[in-house]
Amino acid sequence: MNTIQSLELLEFELWRRWRLKISDQVSNDLTNNELDYLYALNGLIENTSLSSLAEKMNVSNASASHMVSKLESKGYLSKIKNHTDGRGVRLVPTEKTQALRDLEVDIYKQVDSEFQYALSEIEYEQLNSLLSKAIGALLNQDRL
Repeated sequence: MNTIQSLELLEFELWRRWRLKISDQVSNDLTNNELDYLYALNGLIENTSLSSLAEKMNVSNASASHMVSKLESKGYLSKIKNHTDGRGVRLVPTEKTQALRDLEVDIYKQVDSEFQYALSEIEYEQLNSLLSKAIGALLNQDRL
């Protein structure tokens, strides 16, 4: 299996596990699109701006605003005024969103344990080192 296939399978498996866990918790309260937004928000810094979310989702501010309103009405987000810019708002995750984030972290911990079990100690250390290096390269590429 090559790197591309491995990345595809890893991404799919993590997403599949997250969706299974989430579906147990939210009782179909969220659409796939709403879950995508919450998943993106989990990757952003707390109290992020609407424009940061729109950029992350590669959508217009208007589209992001519409989705944020839906998530706010379902109790997953709160909006607070940005004190440095009176026009802007900050998106604050609620306890419901934090519970979803905790489920996501649990999945990563489970997968990490599975890696530790499947690999020797040296292989596991090499995996960590190589992943850190690869992630660093990806993050630096995004900034160019």
